[in-house]
Amino acid sequence: MKKNYTVLSFAFVLVLSMLFSIDAFAGKKKVQLSVSQPDADIYIDGRQMGKGQVEVLILSNSCVTVRVEKVGFLTETITFCNKKNSAPPPKTHYIQLQADDAYDASIQTDIANIDIELKTTLEEKDAWKLLSMIITSYFDVIEVTDRETGYLRTSWVVKHLSKTPFVLV
Repeated sequence: MKKNYTVLSFAFVLVLSMLFSIDAFAGKKKVQLSVSQPDADIYIDGRQMGKGQVEVLILSNSCVTVRVEKVGFLTETITFCNKKNSAPPPKTHYIQLQADDAYDASIQTDIANIDIELKTTLEEKDAWKLLSMIITSYFDVIEVTDRETGYLRTSWVVKHLSKTPFVLV
C-alpha cells in the first residue's frame, strides 16, 4: 500500500510540473534584438546573454528588461512584456546606441590622464601640502596620494550627458 502512495504522489507531482511548464511556455514570445554596435554587451534581467545580437524569450504573463552597454556609449534599457493587457512585443527590435559626449570629451582633453612635473623652491613636504590644497579646492576627493613617489590622483568620474556641456564630478 505504501508503494502505491509513493508512485501516485510521484505521478501527481510529475503531471503538475508538466502542466505548469507547458502553461509557462505556451504563450512565450521571441524578440530578435540587434544593436548598432556589434560588440555591445546585452544583459537580460541582469545576466549577460550576448553581444550585438540576441534572441529575447518572454514567457507568458511576464516582462523582461534588456540593458545594452558599451564603453563610450550611453546605456540603453528597454522592457518587453508579454501580458494580456499590454501590447504584444515586436518580432524584431533595433537599438541605436548614442555616443557618450562626456566620454568623448574626457579622452580628448589635453590634461586628463597625463603626468605633470612641477618644479618649486619649496621644501618637499611644504610643496606636497600646497599641491594637495590646490587640488582639493577643485576636486572634492583625492583618490590616491603617495608623497614618497609623488603620485596623486583625483577620483573624478564621467557623468553621462546628452547634448549638454561636459561636466567633471
